[in-house]
Amino acid sequence: MTDRLEATIAALEAFEPTDDDAANVHRLNEIFEGFRSLHNREKAIPAMFSLLERFPRAELGNPGPLVHALETIVGYQSFLQESLAKQPVDLTVWMVNRILNATSDRSARGRWLEALRRVLRHPGATESARQSARDFIEHQEKREPGMTRDELERVWATPGNWSLVYRCAEDPRVIVPRRRRWMGWTINFAHPLAWPVLFLSVLIAVGPGLLLLFLRLATPPLILAAVAASIAVLVALSHWEASRSRE
Repeated sequence: MTDRLEATIAALEAFEPTDDDAANVHRLNEIFEGFRSLHNREKAIPAMFSLLERFPRAELGNPGPLVHALETIVGYQSFLQESLAKQPVDLTVWMVNRILNATSDRSARGRWLEALRRVLRHPGATESARQSARDFIEHQEKREPGMTRDELERVWATPGNWSLVYRCAEDPRVIVPRRRRWMGWTINFAHPLAWPVLFLSVLIAVGPGLLLLFLRLATPPLILAAVAASIAVLVALSHWEASRSRE
């Protein structure tokens, strides 16, 4: 049995796809024949993901024998995360979507959606992988279950989500109360709109005053009025975003 597993790993390491998609799938089917019955088959996981990473544009099935074999192994998900960080490909992005389809756990969904968002920023990702990630993010966000106020409070109060800033992919809000609520609000830097919202907040805060200066209308009463209006807008928007539930 050990010899068979070693032969499987060696075949995966030596595998080079051709332009014949059907032939690639056929060869992989031969490699994985009887794979489910092998003892310690999790030892083949690195070689399986390595094959995908070496040939990011290869057609190896839809999803094909390689993905089917991976999904039979308990614990492959941690290797999937590592592979996405090294070299995202269509099939590993597809695997993330499969995981998201099968789970309703908010914390797990948040982690896997964040993994798809990282694909969009990965310098080595193919355009095909990025487009698949975009499509799956859009699809999964449409089926994202709402969060009650109690659930929002729970994730906000979790100490692990706080460091110098607040980061919680599970929290759908882009603006949340500070840890000491009397200090106002802060941004959820795990949210994909965090930086655009930060830029917009700065623009709202200083934009009117700068415009008055540019137009040479910067009298003290107008400056005070502009500052007051900017603060009022920011407070209203922050309170609305931070306090609404997602039910």
